[in-house]
Amino acid sequence: MTRLGPAGIPTPPAMRLLHPADHPNAREPRGPRRAAPLAALVLLSLGAGCARPPAEGLVVLNPQGDRHTFHDFGRISATEKVSHTFVLRNTDPRPISIRRLMPACACAVGRVSTVDESGRRVRGRPREEPVLTVGAGAEVELEVVVDPRHVRRKNADKLVVLRLSCDSPQTPFLTFELHLYVQSLLQATPPVIDLGPIPASAGGQGISKVITGVAGSPVRVTGIESTSESLEAELSHTVQSGENLWTVTARVAPGLPRGAYRGELRLALAGPGGPDDRRSFPIPVQGTVVPEVILQPPTFSFGSFSAVDGARATAEVHALVGGDRVVVTGAVVSGADAEAISASFEPLAPDALGRSERWRVTLAAHPSIQSATFSGRVRLELDHALVPAIDAGFVGHTR
Repeated sequence: MTRLGPAGIPTPPAMRLLHPADHPNAREPRGPRRAAPLAALVLLSLGAGCARPPAEGLVVLNPQGDRHTFHDFGRISATEKVSHTFVLRNTDPRPISIRRLMPACACAVGRVSTVDESGRRVRGRPREEPVLTVGAGAEVELEVVVDPRHVRRKNADKLVVLRLSCDSPQTPFLTFELHLYVQSLLQATPPVIDLGPIPASAGGQGISKVITGVAGSPVRVTGIESTSESLEAELSHTVQSGENLWTVTARVAPGLPRGAYRGELRLALAGPGGPDDRRSFPIPVQGTVVPEVILQPPTFSFGSFSAVDGARATAEVHALVGGDRVVVTGAVVSGADAEAISASFEPLAPDALGRSERWRVTLAAHPSIQSATFSGRVRLELDHALVPAIDAGFVGHTR
């Protein structure tokens, strides 16, 4: 009998929800119920993507566990290089040319070698393409060398990545991953004392703060062990928030020849070590020896040029020695389009005599310039005892 609802609409009979086992076509259970199929498929796809080596191409013969292109160095010293060699076989029916080795970090270098048909060891040429050709069925050794001194962040997990490209259609790219934890009992901030521009007559100075990199480390800094030539260093010690803090001050002597400067100081240590047991701690020092007055940036760049409005380029004259002041007295422009270039300059925070530590110099390019690319030189005349003038270039492009 059909029942009618309040509006005269038939009401369906009561329904009973059936468990899958009660369904007429249900089969006898064969074992315990399984986990959700979607999660299982995800896990299977992830595992299949990273665990199985290719069927052809370059195949790793000495995998570490299920991840064939992965190696774990674990905790390593902060001063000693480490390396791992992946052994691969060319399973293609023809020779494979390794085109490039591309490390993603400056701390890693990849090297490849193989044995030719005569039994001679052939090493790859990293700056050429192809780097190395591997015969069919032959093995190739890929050695990855990691220098922890170039790992900027110490006492933290680091994943070094190196990519290999070749002409095998099966494995055109292989990505190798190497995990490491560079443990350093000391940490310097910054790790390199960069003095920037160093005025030749005055020298330069910079600092770095050193703390223990591992909690409870017994290592202590006891002094300055050594410094490079023309480099002096001082050390002071304080305790902040219960932690030792050493401040290192590095000074480069005046009178050095102009150009890049590279030096190093080493801190003497005391106390038992650890994975990087040592008795000194290096801090590099770098900079560039320049005249007492410089132009920053050293070249005037006009960038995009408008045929209607022209363009402007600016730079600043800096007196580097503390308390020194300078006056820009004039500018002489030379080059093919010199007549269309004008120069102006103004002091920034001048004194009563109109002298200033910094001057802003502006070059204006007139719209009449027809060259697609124009360039030239500008000579800034200065009133300064050691630097009478600065010679700089300028460059621009019309649209």
